[in-house]
Amino acid sequence: MTAEFHLPSPVIPTRECCFARYCKKFPYNRWAVVDVSLEDFFPSPTSNLRKRPSGCVIVPTDKGPTQ
Repeated sequence: MTAEFHLPSPVIPTRECCFARYCKKFPYNRWAVVDVSLEDFFPSPTSNLRKRPSGCVIVPTDKGPTQ
């Protein structure tokens, strides 16, 4: 995947990075989503940002919709 990051500043230019996203389903409807930068494996002259590894675990709640 590729992404462009914009900061609310005219001084800092738009940055682009290339990364891989991995998703896995676990028991009890839990999901894990992990992003890893591909810049170490496939350097690109157009990419000017190395994204740090990040991720999250998505856990369902028993609460219904709120009004």
